[in-house]
Amino acid sequence: MFGVKRNKLIFFCLLGILISGLGEVSNLHGQDFDRYRRLRAEGSIPKDFLRSFSDQYRTEQESNVLDDKSTRKAKEAFYQESYYFINQLLLSGRVLFQDSLSRYINQIADHILRHRPALRKALRIYVIKSPSVNAFTTNNGLILVNMGLFAHLDNEAQLAFVLCHEISHYIKKHPLDVFLEGKRLENEKQTLFQRQPLEGILTAKNQYSREKEQEADLIGLELFRTTGYQLEAAVTAFDVLARSARPFGEKEFEPDFLNSTHLSLPEDQFLPDSIPLIKEETLLTDTDQSTHPQPDDRKEILRRIIEDMPAQTEGYRWLLGERHFRNVQKIARYESCFLHLSEKRYELAIYTAYLLLQDDPESLFLKKIIAQSLYGLAKYANSGKLWDVHQDFGYLIGPARLVSQMVEKLKDEELSMLALSYIWKVHQAFPQDVELELMGQDLMMEMGKYYLDGLDRFLPGKDARPGEVSGFWQQALREMMTDSAFRQQMTEAWAKARVENARVRDQQTFDPPGNTLRDRSQKALKGYNLGLDNVVFVDPYFQHLDERKKRKVEYIASAEAEGQYIQLLKQHAGQLGLNYQMLSTHYLKREDIRIFQDVVLLNEWVNQISEHDGLEMVSILHEEVQQLTKKYGTSTFVWTGGVSMTQARSGKALVMLSGILLPVILPYSLWYVATPNHDTLLYTMVYDLKTGKNLLLYPKWLKMKDHRDVLNSATYDLIFQLKQGKN
Repeated sequence: MFGVKRNKLIFFCLLGILISGLGEVSNLHGQDFDRYRRLRAEGSIPKDFLRSFSDQYRTEQESNVLDDKSTRKAKEAFYQESYYFINQLLLSGRVLFQDSLSRYINQIADHILRHRPALRKALRIYVIKSPSVNAFTTNNGLILVNMGLFAHLDNEAQLAFVLCHEISHYIKKHPLDVFLEGKRLENEKQTLFQRQPLEGILTAKNQYSREKEQEADLIGLELFRTTGYQLEAAVTAFDVLARSARPFGEKEFEPDFLNSTHLSLPEDQFLPDSIPLIKEETLLTDTDQSTHPQPDDRKEILRRIIEDMPAQTEGYRWLLGERHFRNVQKIARYESCFLHLSEKRYELAIYTAYLLLQDDPESLFLKKIIAQSLYGLAKYANSGKLWDVHQDFGYLIGPARLVSQMVEKLKDEELSMLALSYIWKVHQAFPQDVELELMGQDLMMEMGKYYLDGLDRFLPGKDARPGEVSGFWQQALREMMTDSAFRQQMTEAWAKARVENARVRDQQTFDPPGNTLRDRSQKALKGYNLGLDNVVFVDPYFQHLDERKKRKVEYIASAEAEGQYIQLLKQHAGQLGLNYQMLSTHYLKREDIRIFQDVVLLNEWVNQISEHDGLEMVSILHEEVQQLTKKYGTSTFVWTGGVSMTQARSGKALVMLSGILLPVILPYSLWYVATPNHDTLLYTMVYDLKTGKNLLLYPKWLKMKDHRDVLNSATYDLIFQLKQGKN
């Protein structure tokens, strides 16, 4: 029973936490959401990020010497797999440390485990930049909590129960137990080749059985009882899980907020349709097929247990303060908008930013999220690829589906005009913002390239003939052309679009058939010399795959090959006189936080730039990366890496039969059957950060294993291509 003494004890236990966090809370409350800046990792880099996969694996291997052979082999497989992906995730830039969210959740953990210091020391808790509602635990004491969980939870007590649940998984060593039991829900081929986010891979590898989840619920509840938090939060936390497929809030979407003084969307065209929604329950795994208990089942089990417990006081929903929680939640929601944008869920990014604009109507960050999302939708629509990024409104839940419905009803030219109008409106309010200006100029070019055969009829003072200016998008353009600044930029963009269209027509006329991107890339490899003097290599990467095995990634070989590849790049850059700087997470030290931050930003930028199906798009991070060109004294940055693949040969039966029938070729047949097929793919992307242009896409496919002499020759050729100027 929580009496007066228990309440006093909790108060004094928290006093130190609150005092130590006072400066942080003050800063958090002072967050200027109108000028919001995204979270990033801060402080010294934790040891978890600095320990190599190989070191962690060897340590665990030494601790298993007393196990029997089969158990030892299974554990070694588990440690290789889990530590490799944990290491990849930690260094991917998706994991935060010493930021406001991480400090907040660690303060809660400090309170939960205040009487268990050894256990608290064993656990390290980090936040993942992911909008999904999830958290998971690793066997070596990492608890990783997605931002989406912060964004969706209702109070601090619910977050504390989730932590208690994850701590219970660690106490019972569930990740290792589940692996050894063979109850894994992941199809590795899908994981490796469908490019799931790394946190998705680790989540799949930590899917627990019904028994393990229920055990963690019950042990977590026992731990939760000692915290002073409201016990009912353990039950209501499952309500959050049940609605995790929905956005973090709901408000009827009203498209007229996108209107400007020049453009008004026709009200009758965007009224909600009566389209049947996918039931929310169907987005959760079917009870009969799931190895997880359903949220309602788990909720009712905990409810019955709590009802049978001795009477307790109501408990607290917030021990660190509701205001603190609301600020943390708001930060997570702002970050979620950006993450939806980065993952090209444009309609969801628009809707979630729209929700937050209700409280922060002057936020440049939110308006740029909407501007970039409209810009992305328009770019894909103009290239005939809208359905590559469009989210069908039948599969969205709640009012968010109305954004998707609006996009689907708009014609391509109308969508482009809406995006241009909104970007111009925000640009007028924030004229110093570079990304808004660049996006606007790009869309003007697109309008001139695809939809305008001339501008005369849109000029002020020009009388258009009947039918020449029809539809809301043309009316809007005519209105916007009355703005002299817009008119000047639009006229220049239209002239450039004419030149570009003429160039494309000439290229189509003179390029021979079959002159595809691949053909041009192959030609470029033979003599495409950039003549660069100074470059920055960004986190070179290498991986070994063996298609013959169930566990396709060769974890130890991958780690060793990556180190070897970096050393070869350094060696040949020195030999050929190429000035370089190497930004690699492979050699980080605790004090290298600035390098870590730079690598994270650069990888976020290149992902936004390169993952648009060949479309050239302005990144919302353009201005941030310009600071790095000054810092490193060059605008040329290089991303390079490789994959070495081993595969079983095809047609072995036929070759063997041929050898039997023709003994003269039997030695060859035996060699063919006994040896696998080896391929090595090396890739390099060179970008000019000032323009965002790709200077070189360098694919090199080698039909051989990545022996050192092979990589030595290939990396020399790469550096030569970068350094050597054109004749």
